[in-house]
Amino acid sequence: MRKHFFTTRYVLAKVIDSLQALLTTSATEPVFIDLGCGPMTSGLAFADLYHERFGKPLTIRYAGIDIAPAMLMKAKEFSASSLFAVDSKMQYHESWTESLEPIVTELVQVTNPIIINASYLFASTSLNVDDLALFVSTLRQRCRDAKMFFVFQNPNRADRNLKYIEWKSRLPFIRTLEQSVAQVYYKNNARSGAAPSIEEVYYELLSFQE
Repeated sequence: MRKHFFTTRYVLAKVIDSLQALLTTSATEPVFIDLGCGPMTSGLAFADLYHERFGKPLTIRYAGIDIAPAMLMKAKEFSASSLFAVDSKMQYHESWTESLEPIVTELVQVTNPIIINASYLFASTSLNVDDLALFVSTLRQRCRDAKMFFVFQNPNRADRNLKYIEWKSRLPFIRTLEQSVAQVYYKNNARSGAAPSIEEVYYELLSFQE
């Protein structure tokens, strides 16, 4: 999953200045809801970037959601990385429906900012846009005092982003803070002497404040 790691890390590096005030206040550990988390690729990218920026492990409240149990098992293994502070809280769920109550009652407190991450999720042909819109709307209603943000990235192709446009149309309270297209260079094998691969990604940072 090196492509997903490096593109997510790049996107988070681009939007982290908008989130920095949230991430440097010890009283407000971020809740990172990783939709389609796979083997925790985006969570590791976030922690790696945080360690580079601030020189310490990331204390996080993480909820990884993926329909594949094998992916969640691998995510649990990676959660033991030294990139995460030992007092981090981790949850893993096979659907956002089952994740909602544990996230609200166990991870989110009044001051915890919520960062919802969707890395390549909207390229999935099986994604149910209505279900995801309902999940986000319900989460916002249940956590009205928390600041909520959505980090989106996908290949920069119109056919891959139709579901994203459809999803946004169902959430009238969204505000776009940043959006751009970038070419990200990465290597599938760190030891390879071949030229890096290139992925052109489209990304957005959204806010759920009215």
